[in-house]
Amino acid sequence: LFVYSGVSYMELGLYDKAVETLTYSMENIKDEVNNSRRKETVQWYLALANLKNGNDERFEELVQPLTQATGKKVREKAKSILEAYNSK
Repeated sequence: LFVYSGVSYMELGLYDKAVETLTYSMENIKDEVNNSRRKETVQWYLALANLKNGNDERFEELVQPLTQATGKKVREKAKSILEAYNSK
């Protein structure tokens, strides 16, 4: 539920609130095998919210590990955004 709220805050341009909500969501996902993709998805949106909020250092900390993500979609997005980010 908090993931959807965080993404909604991002869509509204409320990046501080998105970061707060997504951080809470990520901290409350249990470290179980079946939750790894869910955690990667939350981490992806948290990385984006930090980028939009101007926190480039935190963005890089969050997105770099996602280049090795279990989920193909998140992994490909992470590689793509890092490539674009690093070429600016």
